Amino acid sequence: MQQRFGNSKIMQEKLSLLRQKLKELGLNGFLVPQADPFQGDHGQHMPEIFARLAYLTGFEGSLGMLVVLQDKVAFFTDSRYTLAAGTLFQNSNIPVLDIAEAKPESWLGENTKTAEKIGYDPHLHKIGALRKLEEELPQLEFVPLDKNPIDTLRDGSSDMKLAEIVPFPQQYAGTTTAAKLQKITEQVKKEKANIAILHRQDAIAWLLNIRSEDGQMTPWAFSYALLDADTGTLDWFVDAARLTAEARAQLGNSIRTIAPDKLAAALQGLGGKTVLLDENDIAVWFKQQLEAGGANIKHGRDVTFQAKACKNEAERNAMRAAHIRDGAAWCKFLHWLDGKKDFNDETEVTISDQLQKFRKEYAEFRGLSFAPISGWAGNGAIVHYKPEADSCAPITQDNILLLDSGAQYIDGTTDMTRVIPIGKISQEIITAYTAVLKGHIALANAVFPEGTTGAQLDGVTRAPLWQHGYDFGHGTGHGVGVYLSVHEDSATISPRGQEALREGMILSNEPGYYKAGAFGIRIENLQLVVSAGENKAGKKMLRFEPLTLIPYDKRLIDFSMLNENEKDYMVRYYKLLMEKVSPLLDNETAAWLQGFIA
Repeated sequence: MQQRFGNSKIMQEKLSLLRQKLKELGLNGFLVPQADPFQGDHGQHMPEIFARLAYLTGFEGSLGMLVVLQDKVAFFTDSRYTLAAGTLFQNSNIPVLDIAEAKPESWLGENTKTAEKIGYDPHLHKIGALRKLEEELPQLEFVPLDKNPIDTLRDGSSDMKLAEIVPFPQQYAGTTTAAKLQKITEQVKKEKANIAILHRQDAIAWLLNIRSEDGQMTPWAFSYALLDADTGTLDWFVDAARLTAEARAQLGNSIRTIAPDKLAAALQGLGGKTVLLDENDIAVWFKQQLEAGGANIKHGRDVTFQAKACKNEAERNAMRAAHIRDGAAWCKFLHWLDGKKDFNDETEVTISDQLQKFRKEYAEFRGLSFAPISGWAGNGAIVHYKPEADSCAPITQDNILLLDSGAQYIDGTTDMTRVIPIGKISQEIITAYTAVLKGHIALANAVFPEGTTGAQLDGVTRAPLWQHGYDFGHGTGHGVGVYLSVHEDSATISPRGQEALREGMILSNEPGYYKAGAFGIRIENLQLVVSAGENKAGKKMLRFEPLTLIPYDKRLIDFSMLNENEKDYMVRYYKLLMEKVSPLLDNETAAWLQGFIA
């Protein structure tokens, strides 16, 4: 069982064993990223076989890097996890550094000597990231290792149970595997490449219209694929025995299944071919194999990116249905919660578990899309807080619960956050919540020209918060797949979001405010980018259609802070909520909902 909390003695013992192993290998240090060989985004539920960082430290967040030297060690993460990591490492003498302010390469440069050797696992580091380290630290030698030394310290680290692979229903996919393959093949040809490497698990699942359970909370199958644009065929490196008969049948004749252990030889056999890969997203190991075989490497974005990110009409309708269903589960949950008089036996986990009980009432429910973030009072200020049943906070009175939870249904993926007041709420919380709501509404109401980037819309969202003295350290929005990844490779709404939003993309809208040790506020809906006609110059305009349909809590809103446009949004949103969700509710819950939003 992997360690789930900081224990400085155990941590130091493991680091000591790792350092001894590094000495045997002639290394002065080693890089331990939060990563897996597929470069997947597992959120806070990394499969245990890949959870090397958690094994050493107990850290389970989605972004982290431990830099281990023989006499020093440092941990790097971002603002989402600095509070939690600070608690985790507080007795270990390991500094927790925010990567926005301190870079691993800078720390390495200050704490190493010329010609020292730093080891790394080439399966876990992206080509572009490693190149940056090598360029900024030419005095050091970065040494790729055939075997990760942490695995020699762990029992059963090579065990991995892989799930059955099933077809994704055509009624939700909207496009056949053959049609997708043809479209993506044309994209590879446009890039003037012979071969494209597909390493992103959601890209392979989307392209082949298959789903599995290898990702625990993300229904993909661990595998790789090589698309040959010259022949229009695809080699899929996966154990064929895992596929159901239905999954095999839908692949057709253009797709071959090949044993995963044949991948290295296949890559080395591409000599003279131009191979397209995304250096900012794929592991160094692929570059090693291609160079060994004499292939010509061409950098380019994942060729499935746009087609996967821009949902077709069937995918949009599937996501609408999933969100209406999930909205009904949330309304049943909020009705249950609103009727409670006594919270003596409730905790962050038991409250969150109750929501899952309502979700399980639907036959389409397949599980959670990520580990729920249920943070009471000060725990809500830990952006990606992960409560555990044996150590979570009890629900008391006179504060708020931040509940960020999503589900996987056979037809869609959900991700939403609401803030729930319990007891008497301070004006400080009400003012902060209303400011966050204003930012949330600003993005929801946005109408913008085609070509607008996520960075531009990020400012639209933050402006109302800035006016009241608030801000938040994380991005405003991320992409979401269709019964796939809750963090899809798509456009992002953040200060760094340079990708233009396109019709059919689904993104979150989740501004927040966090007061350390006191409370956390985040309001999150998923939104679909849809057409808004043309402006007076004839340029195509876009807007957002709300997918998430869950009430905001009026007990937290200072309506005197809302302008008429914001109040009008509330009216329109609640009209849509009642129209779509109330038919799924019993009479008592529907009547409660009508009163709750009045």
